[in-house]
Amino acid sequence: MQTILVTGGRAPAALELVRLLHASGYRVVMAESLRWHLSRQSWAVARNYFVPWPSREPDNYVDSIAEIIDKEQATLLIPTCEEIYYLAERRERIPHTCVLLAPEWPQLHTLHSKWLFIHQARRYQLAVPETKLLTSRRACELEFESGRELVFKPVYSRFASSTVVRPKCLDDFAAVQPNLEFPWVAQEYISGRQLSTYSLAHEGKLLAHVNYPMNFSTGIGPTFAYEPIAHPAMLQWVAQFVAAERFSGQIAFDFIEREDGSVIAIECNPRSTSGLHLFRRRIDLGHAFVHPEQHTGPMLVPRSRRPVQHTLILLLWAIGYVRSWSELKRWARTFIWGKDILLSVHDPLPLLMFGFNLLPVLARARKYSVNIDQAATMDIEWNGPTKQAPTKQVPTKQAPTNEITASESLLADK
Repeated sequence: MQTILVTGGRAPAALELVRLLHASGYRVVMAESLRWHLSRQSWAVARNYFVPWPSREPDNYVDSIAEIIDKEQATLLIPTCEEIYYLAERRERIPHTCVLLAPEWPQLHTLHSKWLFIHQARRYQLAVPETKLLTSRRACELEFESGRELVFKPVYSRFASSTVVRPKCLDDFAAVQPNLEFPWVAQEYISGRQLSTYSLAHEGKLLAHVNYPMNFSTGIGPTFAYEPIAHPAMLQWVAQFVAAERFSGQIAFDFIEREDGSVIAIECNPRSTSGLHLFRRRIDLGHAFVHPEQHTGPMLVPRSRRPVQHTLILLLWAIGYVRSWSELKRWARTFIWGKDILLSVHDPLPLLMFGFNLLPVLARARKYSVNIDQAATMDIEWNGPTKQAPTKQVPTKQAPTNEITASESLLADK
C-alpha cells in the first residue's frame, strides 16, 4: 500500500484530504508542528509525527520531514498550509524517492506574493486590479491622497489579516508601515460579489475545479459555508492562467464579480483551501492527487450541490451578522441543508475532540499575547524573506533536538 505524508493537520481541508486519500486506498501519515490538532484523532491517519516550527527552525523542520519520509517510505508529500513555502524553498533536502506536491520555488513565491501575482496575471492579459507596491509610509500617504478607493494589504499575508479597506483618513491605516523587508500593496477597490475557486492541476491542465461564493464571512475574511456554483468566466480565467503557468499542484484564487458578470482576480493561494471540502467522497480525486499523470477523463467537479459548513461558527455568525429577513432566510437555508465539514460517521473523533484540540491554540494565544487566528498559524506562517514580521515578535528559543522526530512522546507544545 502506497504511503502519503500530509502536513498541516490543523486545517479542516487537511482532514478532508486525508479522509479522501484513505477512502481511495492509500495509507496516510501526518506531520504537524502543533501537537494536538484536528486530524490527530482521525481514523484515516495511520500515524502522527510532531515536528519543529517551520517559522523558527526551517532547516530542522524540513530535515525532520525528510526523516519521516525515509522511515515511512512515503512516496508523496502533500503540504496543505503555509509550510509548503518552507518545503519548496528547501526541496533539495527532501528524498528523491518522494514527490513534493508543490511548484518549484520561484513559481510558488510569485503566486504567493500579492504583488508579483498581479504582474504575472497581467502578463497573460487576464483581468486584475491596478496594484502598486509600497515600501514606505510616505508611499502609503501618497496613494491615499490620490483620492481613489483603495485596499491596503501586506504582500505576504493570509485570511485578509491586517487588510485595510477604503480608509477614510490617515488614522484609519496608521498601523500600515511598509518597508523594503515587509512591503505592502495598495490595490484598486473593486465593488462586487466575492467569489473563490479551488483547483487541482497537472502540467497546466485542470484535473479538478470548483467555484463558490463567499456568502458567510466576517467582512473580507474567510467564509464559513461553501456551496458550489457554475461560473464559466471564472473557470476560463483559471484555466488560462494555469495553462500559461504550466502549473502543477493545488491552486486557489479570490475573485470579485462585477455587476456585468465579469470577474477580476485579486489574490492567489497556491495551496489547499476550503474549496476541497466540496469534493467530499470523490475517490477519483484522491487518485488524481497521487497519480495525476494517469488522469485522462474529464475535469472533476463536485458530485453534490449541497453546501458544507462550519456549523458552530455559522451559528455564531448568524447571531452577530444577520440584520434582515432576507439574510436570515439565506442563512437558514444553508444552515438546515448544509453538512458539517467535520462530521463523518466513519470518522467521528475529529468533531468530538474539536474543543479539546483547540485548547493548545488558546494557550498559545495567551502565552504570546496574540489573537486566536495568529496563534493558529504563527508556527507555519511564511512572511517573506525573514521568518517573522516585525509586529509578531516571538521568542526564538530553540526546541530540544529530541523533539525533531518524536512522534509518540508526550512533549508539551512550544
